[in-house]
Amino acid sequence: MKEIEKINPEARKWLDEIPVQQWALAHDGGHCYGIMTTNLSEVFNSVLKGARNLPITACVQLTFYRLVNFFSSSRGFAVEALTKAEVYTPQVTAKLQGYLEKANTHDLVPFDVQKGVFEVITASYGERMQRGHNKQVVRLNEGTCICGKWQIYKFPCSHVMAVCGRLALDSWQYIEDYYSIEKYSQTWAPQFNRIPHESYWPEPNIPQLVPDPARRRSKKGRPQSTRIRTEMDINEGRTSTRYGLCKQPGHDRRTCQVKRHKNSNATAA
Repeated sequence: MKEIEKINPEARKWLDEIPVQQWALAHDGGHCYGIMTTNLSEVFNSVLKGARNLPITACVQLTFYRLVNFFSSSRGFAVEALTKAEVYTPQVTAKLQGYLEKANTHDLVPFDVQKGVFEVITASYGERMQRGHNKQVVRLNEGTCICGKWQIYKFPCSHVMAVCGRLALDSWQYIEDYYSIEKYSQTWAPQFNRIPHESYWPEPNIPQLVPDPARRRSKKGRPQSTRIRTEMDINEGRTSTRYGLCKQPGHDRRTCQVKRHKNSNATAA
C-alpha cells in the first residue's frame, strides 16, 4: 500500500475505502482459491471473442455452441484422466512438481518438530546471488506458511513441501479436494439441451413488445461504440489496408499525401 501511495496517493485513498477482503487475495480468507475478478473476465472474453459485434441472435447462438463445445471437451478430458487414474488436474500437478524442485534447495531450521514449526531459508540466486535467501515460517499443524500461498491457493508451497520432506510426510495430502480430477469431472458433468428448429417452438404467450420510435437510432453514419477498447478488440478488428502507391497504411488514393506531392511537382514542372 505504501508503494501504491508513492505512485498515486488518490489510488491509495480509493482503496482504503474498499474492504480489503473484496480486492486483496491475502485477506480473502482463502475463499477465492487465488482466482481474481480479472481471471473470470478473461474467461468470458475468451468465449465471446469474435461474437460481440454480431447481431444479438447470432451472438447468443455462437456463445451457446461455444459453451457446448467447451463443456464437451472438458468432460472428455476428465474421462481420459480418470481412466489413467490421475488424481489432480495437470495445472496443479505441474505447479507442485516445480515447487518440489525448489524445495530441494531450501534450508530448514526446526523450532518445534512435534508441531511442525520450521523456519525455511530459500536459496540465493541472481548474477551476484543478491536475490533469495528469504526466511519463511511454516506451521504444519496450523496449516499456515507466512508466504501466504498455502492459505490462498489451498495446495502446499515449496516451503511446506520442504518441511514435509524433512518429516517424511506426503505433501500431497495437503492439497484441497477442489483440485481433484473427480471434482473437475463433476464441474463439467452438466449437459446442455439441444435447441430444436424454430418451427417446433411453442407460440409464446407474452405481450407483443413495440419499440419506442423516439428512441430509434439515426440511420446516418456508423453507430459509435461506448465500450473501452482493449487489446482483444484491436486484434479482432480489420487489419489496416495499405495504399499501393506509397505502401503506407491508414489512407487511400484520395487522401494520399505522397500522390498529392507528386501531382504538385508535376504541375510546377
